[in-house]
Amino acid sequence: DCNFRNAIFEDCSFSYCDFTGCRIETDEILKNLPDRPNVRRELLQIMRKNALSMGDVAAGRAFVIAELAAKKEHLRRAWKQDENYYKKKYGGFQKQSLVLVKRLGLWLDGFLWGHGEKLWNLPISAIAVLAVFSAISSATWASSLIDPSISQVVTMFRSFMIYYVSLFLDAPYKDSLPHIVVIDWIVVIFRYVSLGILVSGLFRWLSHR
Repeated sequence: DCNFRNAIFEDCSFSYCDFTGCRIETDEILKNLPDRPNVRRELLQIMRKNALSMGDVAAGRAFVIAELAAKKEHLRRAWKQDENYYKKKYGGFQKQSLVLVKRLGLWLDGFLWGHGEKLWNLPISAIAVLAVFSAISSATWASSLIDPSISQVVTMFRSFMIYYVSLFLDAPYKDSLPHIVVIDWIVVIFRYVSLGILVSGLFRWLSHR
């Protein structure tokens, strides 16, 4: 319950500190973060909670971004195991597999919608995913021909792209294409997942206004 407004901190160690109901400049915390990423992440979680309790949404988002960066660095070190701490705690096939799954999940979360902080990532990631499906469908179609030309493959890729975008947007599409049913199901599921993510992100953004 302290007021550190306009206070300046130099070379301070905030490891294992707890802040509750404190007013403190965001930059002063960010430039005095602990070196160890797991301890850094714990501090940033506390600071995020403190900032939101004080109604400082901008600071809360800044701490979220820094917290995610600390988590990525922590998982990277756990995967590389360059330090004894990580070798002891994350050694072995099972623990390394869990670290890999967490890294992939974190990357996917950032790719799809920027961890909820960058909603503009959603249409970009949707186009990228649909382009991958179009490439798979085009390659499958080309494999059934003896000697397809590049122009034919490009034309089919464009047709599949239009088809999958139409399917994603639930828009009518008249041209008949050789469908891969599994991909169609994935696109439909991806549509509803994207809609849920968009609604959730908009709700979070509007609720902090």
